[in-house]
Amino acid sequence: MEKPRYRDYLKLLWQRFRGRGLITAVLATVAFALAVSWAFTGDGTFEPWANLATVCAAIAGVLATVWASMQNRVDTGNQRDRYSLSYALAYGYVHNFLVGAVDALKAEPNPGKIYVYRPSSLAQLDPASHEVFKTVLAQRGFELSSRTLDKSSNRPRGILSVYLPAKPTSPVHFVDFPTTLLTLSSLINYQAARAEEEDGEAWSDKYRDEMARTYIEHFFREMSTQADKAGIREWIDFTDSNFKNL
Repeated sequence: MEKPRYRDYLKLLWQRFRGRGLITAVLATVAFALAVSWAFTGDGTFEPWANLATVCAAIAGVLATVWASMQNRVDTGNQRDRYSLSYALAYGYVHNFLVGAVDALKAEPNPGKIYVYRPSSLAQLDPASHEVFKTVLAQRGFELSSRTLDKSSNRPRGILSVYLPAKPTSPVHFVDFPTTLLTLSSLINYQAARAEEEDGEAWSDKYRDEMARTYIEHFFREMSTQADKAGIREWIDFTDSNFKNL
C-alpha cells in the first residue's frame, strides 16, 4: 500500500484553512499537530485515533468557515484593508487638498469654514446630487460661486464658495464633495465578485451599502485625525443632505 504523502496533505490543509479566522486557525493548528504526530510515528500506535481526530478537526474547520461566511461574507483581512484604504484616501484628501483649501479660505476678507459633505451612501456623490444640493442652497438665499484652487498646478481643483448676502457680516464658506470616495465603488465591486467566486453567493445591494457606509465612516474618522495633525481641524466642519451646520 502506498504511503500517504504527508507533506502534500499538510500543504493542502494549510491552503484550506489559512486566513479563515481565529477558530479555524486553532483547528488547523490542532490538525497540523496531529498530522505531524501521525507522520512521524512509524509503529502506527497513534495512527487510528490521530487519523480520526485530524479528519474531525478538518471537518470542524470547514463548518467554522461556512458559519463565518454566513455571518459576515467579508474576505479575511478586509477590516485591515478597509481601514488602510480609508486611511490612504483621507490622508491624500487632507494633505493634498484641504490644507491648500484652508490657505485659500484664510485669504478671504471674512473667512468661515470648509464644510465637507458627508454622504450616507456613495450614490450621494454623483453630479446630479451635487446639483440638487446647490439648487437648494440657492433657494435658501446663499450666493454660490466656484473657486479654482492650485491654478498653477497640473491638476487644479474646484471648490464651492457659499455666502449669505442678506447678512453683511456673514462669512464666506467653502463646501466640498469628497469625490475621492467614489474609488470605493470599484473596490466593493471587486470584493463582491471575489466573494461570489469563493462562496458561490452574490452580495445583496443592502450588504454593498453597508460596506460602503463602513468605508465612509472610517474615511471621515481618519480625515479628522489627519486634519488635527495638519493643524487645520478648527477650519473644517461637516454637512450632509440635510444641510447640517449650514
